[in-house]
Amino acid sequence: MEKIIVAACMLLVTFFVSAESIDLGPDDIKNTHADPCTAPVIIVQPRPVNGGKCLNFLPQLIVDALNASSYQWYKNDTPIDGATQYVYSFNSSDDSTDVFRVDVINACATIISQTTRATGLPYVLPYMIINASQTAVGIGQSITFTTEQLTYGGSSPEYRWMVNYSYVEGATNDTFVLQSPVDNDRVYCAVKTNYPCAVPSEFLVGPITVTVYSSIGAGIISSDQTVCHTGLPDPIIEISPVTGETANTTYNWQVSPDGVDSWTDIPGATETDYAPQIPVIADAYYRRVVKDDSYPELKNMAVSNVVAITVTPLVTPHVSIAGFGNSIPLCTPINLSAHATNGGFEPSYRWMKNGVTIDWIQNYPVLIEDNYAAGDIFTCEMTSSLACVTISKVVSNPIEAIVQAYPSVSISLHTQTTLTDGQAIILKAVSEESPYFLEYTWYKNGQIIGDQTETLSTTYKSGDVYTVKMNVTYFCPKTYTVVSEPLILGSDFSTAITGPVSVFPNQTGVHYSVPQRVGMTYYWTVPDNADIVSGQGTHSIVVDFGVNANTFSANQRTAINNAITVKETNANAVSSTLALQVSIITATRDSKLEAALSVYPVPVQDECHIEFKEKLSSQASVTYTLYDSTGFLITTGVGTDKIKIDMSAVPSGIYLLLVEKDGSTASKKIVKQ
Repeated sequence: MEKIIVAACMLLVTFFVSAESIDLGPDDIKNTHADPCTAPVIIVQPRPVNGGKCLNFLPQLIVDALNASSYQWYKNDTPIDGATQYVYSFNSSDDSTDVFRVDVINACATIISQTTRATGLPYVLPYMIINASQTAVGIGQSITFTTEQLTYGGSSPEYRWMVNYSYVEGATNDTFVLQSPVDNDRVYCAVKTNYPCAVPSEFLVGPITVTVYSSIGAGIISSDQTVCHTGLPDPIIEISPVTGETANTTYNWQVSPDGVDSWTDIPGATETDYAPQIPVIADAYYRRVVKDDSYPELKNMAVSNVVAITVTPLVTPHVSIAGFGNSIPLCTPINLSAHATNGGFEPSYRWMKNGVTIDWIQNYPVLIEDNYAAGDIFTCEMTSSLACVTISKVVSNPIEAIVQAYPSVSISLHTQTTLTDGQAIILKAVSEESPYFLEYTWYKNGQIIGDQTETLSTTYKSGDVYTVKMNVTYFCPKTYTVVSEPLILGSDFSTAITGPVSVFPNQTGVHYSVPQRVGMTYYWTVPDNADIVSGQGTHSIVVDFGVNANTFSANQRTAINNAITVKETNANAVSSTLALQVSIITATRDSKLEAALSVYPVPVQDECHIEFKEKLSSQASVTYTLYDSTGFLITTGVGTDKIKIDMSAVPSGIYLLLVEKDGSTASKKIVKQ
């Protein structure tokens, strides 16, 4: 606290204004000598001014005695030390109740004066100090000023406070609060006393000079962060500096689990910036506390903005690819799509074929590729754009380019008799049904022969070797070429497979065979929807047939691979392959349909007639198919309730006629003369 002491002036304070004689009787004045002289008289000089109550000079007692040789002043009948002059000046120990007299020694005797005491009031010096609650504050802090130790203020002193010699309106109490002081403000208090004889009656106390320090500003620290689980946050740096910084400014960083309460100091974190040293596993909040200790009593402190560190759990990216990669038809591009999990907002993709980057496509989740071969392996590498991942790059599942099986080709020999050299024969190229375009080139003993059709008319000669090359094309420049196994004509090899050429789904125990020859080995193949039950490796097999419902439509009558083949290899390791085309009838066999139609004449000569016993509607459609005994398709067509089949060019023999209507099938055996 600062105290200001002010006195009006340096006057010696006394207590008497005048001396008043006490009434005396005849015996009150005593002479010690027989010859008395004139009695001394105490006079008072001066009297109060202008009839007032206050003296304007130093109060004194003066004795008027003639020819006195010595004096002794008494107070209350006690000699006053040193008071041996004709003048006695009052001092602070004297009171208005004290009684004074003086003994005067002169030539006459020792004479005692009359007694007297003081009346009235002396001038006094008023006194007061002012005090401030604090003289150094921060911006906006108030200061309380008070008056203390006022003396001679009277019963109702008046106060008026001043700042920089300007009166403050309404500040008329003994306490004054200065709001929002300015640096170097000077505060005074003007006092007016009503105490009698106080000099001066109005006086000014002060000043107290105020020091205002700038309130410290915490500045701004960097913004919120998102950090991966167990990750280390980036350093939290200062964006905007501290304001009002001094040499006594200190920094202290704090952390809280919720950003509201439970703030704790971070040991050693006392620099401008803070770099967290421990990986975070839960959300955390940071702030910077700035304090200036130039004046500890000011508690000059500021707190920065709060930086939130949000922890994101680690995730594992995954990518899978799917699409058209299996059983791809010729000319059909591979179409694959990548499906990313935890890939982020902008994952990147890298497509690879057989582990090599496909350069023409970059960072796209879909691949459409027509440059491939059967067996090529496609994968996709995905790079996640997420920050919090266990691994940033992952590779998808592989997809193999499985090209739809191109049809194979084998050679079938049309004959029902023993062959001799020079006999006319017909060879037929047998292949699976497919949507492709097929072209054939026949070879006899390695030389091209015949035209590009599926049949070859030639003459039998023992020892001749026949093969057929089949070109598979579609709506693109690609061509697939397949060559049949050789067919060797001669007594060593069979010329036909014996067995039914038309079977029904799920038909079991069907026998196929060729003549058995010494030293010959046999290898059989059957349609995709059939199984060899027994006989593989011999000249005769037993086959069970079945239908895959996903492969065939209701009207499909043949399997995708519709041939039974046998590869015969003799003791000299020479092989010949023979095929038998088989029809698998998937339509429902209907006895009612068989009873509803008639086929005539029997036997057939040049024409075969199909006729329904009841007339069919005009919308009805009937499909017929004619096979020979070896399974070769002779003819097919569509009609209504009356159908005529031209068989004039068909060789004599036994044939199978299939008639289909509304999903039901009837079969008839036809004999041609």
